Amino acid sequence: MSSKDKAIQIVIDNCNKLQAARGERDKLLYLVRNQGICRVMRYRSDGMLHTREVNKHIQEIMMEVCHEWEHYSGMSDYPVQSLCRGPMNAFYNSQFNEMWVDGEYANRRWELVALMKARAELILTYIIRCEPPRFRMELPLDTKFEITPE
Repeated sequence: MSSKDKAIQIVIDNCNKLQAARGERDKLLYLVRNQGICRVMRYRSDGMLHTREVNKHIQEIMMEVCHEWEHYSGMSDYPVQSLCRGPMNAFYNSQFNEMWVDGEYANRRWELVALMKARAELILTYIIRCEPPRFRMELPLDTKFEITPE
């Protein structure tokens, strides 16, 4: 599996984990560890970073989504815009509930998670449908197949 394929699957899996934990404070707190979406995507469950190549592709997926998102702050490190504060200020000065549970800032985070998942699924669908097979068995042109009833 290529690093890009791994990154796509990681984004989908982590978005699914986040969405499944929404509304369950303890599970969500464990996943996000009072951090943002980027941390959830870039770190494995054991706290170690994914490989540099995988993280590069995760970042590419995130930035593709952010650059098209109407609420993108313009800052790649703090992509979620808040109505009343700058993106960095909102990130560092928000409590867990404001970031992930209640209000406009939390809702925008969840919107970004949903968009990232949708983009990764779209990329995966494109790869499955459009990439030529990686392994191809060549058969002679005159090969005949016979279907026999079982």
